[in-house]
Amino acid sequence: MGSKNKFYADIMAFNSEVTGSCILCNVKFPNCTNVRFLVDCGLYQEKRNDQYNHKLEFMPDSIDFVLVTHSHIDHIGKLPFLVKKGYRSKIYASKEVAGLFMEPALKDSQSVIEADSKMRSMPPLYSERDVETTLSLTEGMEYFEEWSPAAGIKVAFYQNAHVPGAVVILVRAKYEGCGSINILFSGDYNAVNAFFCSRKVPDRVKKLPNLTVVVEATYGTTNSADCQPRFEAKMAEVIGEGRNILLMAYSFGRTQEVLYRLQGLQRKRLLSPEVPIYLDGKLGMKYTMLFQKLDISDRMKDFLPENFHLVSKASREQIVASPEQKIIVTSSGNGSYGPALFYEPYFLQSRNAFMGFTGYVHESSVGDKLKRAAYGSSVKVGGEVVFKRSEVDFFNEFSAHAKADVLLDFLREFENLKFVLINHGEPETKLAFADRVKREINPKNVGILDRDYWFRVDEYGFVKSFTTKF
Repeated sequence: MGSKNKFYADIMAFNSEVTGSCILCNVKFPNCTNVRFLVDCGLYQEKRNDQYNHKLEFMPDSIDFVLVTHSHIDHIGKLPFLVKKGYRSKIYASKEVAGLFMEPALKDSQSVIEADSKMRSMPPLYSERDVETTLSLTEGMEYFEEWSPAAGIKVAFYQNAHVPGAVVILVRAKYEGCGSINILFSGDYNAVNAFFCSRKVPDRVKKLPNLTVVVEATYGTTNSADCQPRFEAKMAEVIGEGRNILLMAYSFGRTQEVLYRLQGLQRKRLLSPEVPIYLDGKLGMKYTMLFQKLDISDRMKDFLPENFHLVSKASREQIVASPEQKIIVTSSGNGSYGPALFYEPYFLQSRNAFMGFTGYVHESSVGDKLKRAAYGSSVKVGGEVVFKRSEVDFFNEFSAHAKADVLLDFLREFENLKFVLINHGEPETKLAFADRVKREINPKNVGILDRDYWFRVDEYGFVKSFTTKF
């Protein structure tokens, strides 16, 4: 049994942490043909890992197709580089990602890369033309419909509430006379978000034999109960004290949820509609308008608070200088890019200000620096050295990633789970979550997907693992 029949799939990842997501699968058929595909091709967003953005560990023209889980840059941001290096096959994504979200994400990424390359006097990672070519290769697919991107391969996308357009991906490799190799990729996963709940995967998927699931573990050591909601109470407190508020939020998904929560504070009369609410950041503005075009839920069509204003670059100084109480929602989520670099020095030095981060802050980001900096200490922000005199807080209740208990519930849905591969998490977190999966789910095998090992599965489940050479 095992791999003797020469029908198997090799699964390897080029990311070891919570960024740069890229999984390569190579399906070997008994007739000696191969199908090679990627699940995501994302940018590393931490400076210490930037070296990985400038190389590929495989030949682009050897890849038959790419599957996209969602449109966050750490999952799609390296696609134009793949194209630059010669890839010309199909890229499959949900219709929302292909039709609405991928273009603004990649164009913004390219502009950031170009500006950064000029500062470093280096050629950019990819060009506008590479982005346009990437978009031309992308095809939008319906949820819950199976299709065949290559001979012997069937794929289906299932709705995922991580962000609009996100999917859970099922890949089935089939060969006459053999059982199917069934692999499910969770992507960045959640069952619910502020705007909608995802539909469950069909029962026929839950009953598939000898299933391998590649599951994320971003919050693999955190349970839902550990994330007590604090945002509303904290906002009511600082609003009541008359303080100015700066909220950092990721452009896609998080910005819209923060605005929705501020609308909720107004409706509960905890926030006066007399207090202006500003949104700054071109990409956040773009996504906010796109959200209102989605026919997913009524909530997505009416989430903007009263007294809401879009900010132009020319009006920033005037807004900051105004003596009136105000709330500014801006990008980036970790405070290291975009308009946040303009606002942070002003707010950080004011005792009458409050700064809130509404998502994960990467190591070495401005948000991470502010998290570690003591009150009154000096911090370098955007090249400027300022003293930390405002209150800075971090909210974990907004995360679009499922916590460990929800991930375990997701795994429990599958009746014939044979192999679980833990992906997308800090190394210690993945190890801890793997241990919990063993104890509470008890599949036959559990592995940790990273740059160190790749795994072979066949129609019966896990076969063996190998050390990588890159």
